[in-house]
Amino acid sequence: MSLCMNSRNAEGTGQEEWTLICVLDLGFSFYRPPHNVAVIDFDDVGQVIITYDGVQAKKIITYERYLREWSRAGNWMLVSHPEKTNNLSMQ
Repeated sequence: MSLCMNSRNAEGTGQEEWTLICVLDLGFSFYRPPHNVAVIDFDDVGQVIITYDGVQAKKIITYERYLREWSRAGNWMLVSHPEKTNNLSMQ
């Protein structure tokens, strides 16, 4: 299973893979352990983010809830963008 989200590249052609891992605060009261999720897709029309949290694949979270939980965790996010190689052999 790929945890990569497809987004248009700068030229608007083709697809690039980006991996987004966000920290959410799902806690309550005084117990607030951080929770990591991989963002695998989003839907601007439906105002939802689709995540994988290690337990549930394709967990749907509303923008409102995501922004609230992400903000409580300090808005931490890891963005990974693999470097492209030209497959030339090193000499």
